Amino acid sequence: MADFTDRAIERCRKRYETGEAKALLDAIDLCARSGSAMPLWLAEAFCACYDKWFRYRVKTLDQAFGVERKGERISDRRSRETLKPHVALEVSRLHRKEKLPIDEALFERVGEKFKIPMGTARDIYYKDNFWRGLFEAMPPDRYSE
Repeated sequence: MADFTDRAIERCRKRYETGEAKALLDAIDLCARSGSAMPLWLAEAFCACYDKWFRYRVKTLDQAFGVERKGERISDRRSRETLKPHVALEVSRLHRKEKLPIDEALFERVGEKFKIPMGTARDIYYKDNFWRGLFEAMPPDRYSE
């Protein structure tokens, strides 16, 4: 599992380096949940962000970490966030274990399973879905029915 976590943290580093601020928090979450030590890049980035807030260079932690939820309907986002790992796992399972192409028919099946429209299943899978990369890295024999 450590190798899996290390790869996931490395993907977060790459996302963070391309400007995706949330990737820093994703990496911290991975370390906390797995009991892994923070790699140096993560510790330095966290300290730099936290220091902005601690020293009153910015007003909020949102500003310090470069994340904001302004203009979002929290109930809609909560629902999507809850579905992200389930949708990503099901798409990966159908694609890798059952050898189905990732297309509208696959998203239709996933949508039916979770009682959501096909387009919503597709959007949840493709848009900012951290879980997608994790499940793509998982060996196919690890999927359960």
